[in-house]
Amino acid sequence: MTGGGCRCRWRLSLVFLLQRQELGSGVTSARAHPQSPVRESACEQYSLERTTHFEAYFDELYEACRAWRIPLSGHLHEAAYSQFEINFLPGAPLAQADAVFRFKRLAREIAARHGFLASFAAKPFMDQPGAGMHWHFSVQHTQPVHAAWPHLLPRRKGRRRAVALHCGPPGAHPGGDGPVCAVRHVV
Repeated sequence: MTGGGCRCRWRLSLVFLLQRQELGSGVTSARAHPQSPVRESACEQYSLERTTHFEAYFDELYEACRAWRIPLSGHLHEAAYSQFEINFLPGAPLAQADAVFRFKRLAREIAARHGFLASFAAKPFMDQPGAGMHWHFSVQHTQPVHAAWPHLLPRRKGRRRAVALHCGPPGAHPGGDGPVCAVRHVV
């Protein structure tokens, strides 16, 4: 995507769950420490407090990712118990795919050292959100913009509009004449 006067930057976000194998009751959400008598009983999405409960795990994970040159930019607590999103720095698509493969292996190994499991299963619990991955991309001009530049999405007036797209955030409009358009393509 470097031709035509534009370039594309890719970044991905990966969602996973930290779980614990409980004798007799199967897999449940992880406890912050194996000796901890308490595990999450209320989910607070984006909670810094919930995220810091697993600080020792993430500190070791970030250190290992630096050693393996896996480009992470941050993490946060997501919508399910012990569910986290990890964000990668922008890079080339193939390099990003390689980084995800290495990250999953590393996340599982470090989770085992801390007494729990890192799961990338799509839906491990029927009543909770599951894991997943999504890509962010940004198409940028490499040359000065001029009227003949081909738009990624057609304009509202004078051309056919793109269909079957979900757009976000709420302020973005597909095919608008503004400089920003966010597109979510559901596969």
